[in-house]
Amino acid sequence: MSSILLGVICSNKNKARPRIMEHMHKSLATATSQAQGACADPMVDRLSSVPCEVAHQILSLVRFRYLTRVGSMSKRCREFYLSTPSLNFSSFYGNRQQQLHMLNCIDRYMIRRTDDKIKSFRIHWRFSAGISEESFRMMTWILIAVRCNVEVLDVELRLNTKDGATPELPPCIYCCESLRSMLINTKHPPLLVPIISST
Repeated sequence: MSSILLGVICSNKNKARPRIMEHMHKSLATATSQAQGACADPMVDRLSSVPCEVAHQILSLVRFRYLTRVGSMSKRCREFYLSTPSLNFSSFYGNRQQQLHMLNCIDRYMIRRTDDKIKSFRIHWRFSAGISEESFRMMTWILIAVRCNVEVLDVELRLNTKDGATPELPPCIYCCESLRSMLINTKHPPLLVPIISST
């Protein structure tokens, strides 16, 4: 395994996690009950009433596939969903069809995002077929993260050596002034690193 390690990425786990996750599950249960008409009196959407910083902290603990559900709960939740500063995309679980669905969902999400700051951007991806298309879309996500002044970039890729192609990181990440920590981890073949002129 070849790796490029710049900086240190620290996990942000603390004692408040169980309480935050319990709050998250209650909010999701509320949305489900409302959608199914489980009771006559509409239940309160608790997530919409919390401060933006608290909502973002809650959503930073939620996997992307669940995060998309939060965006459909209310207009306020959709704002939280599209401005979440911590993003974690993974394809390590699921078959090829599920990965393609995930690719399309992430594409739509990243396009709909505004220029709200991204503090942490993580991609853990396993290429199950050809590299070219998936790589292009993934590097587009990284470009958007750079535009949103990303601070922590964590990329772990499992490449398909039979494909013969090698993805290349966009040069702009090496000139990103907001970037504080970057971890690039791949198996053979390694990612291509562009040559940046000093002039």
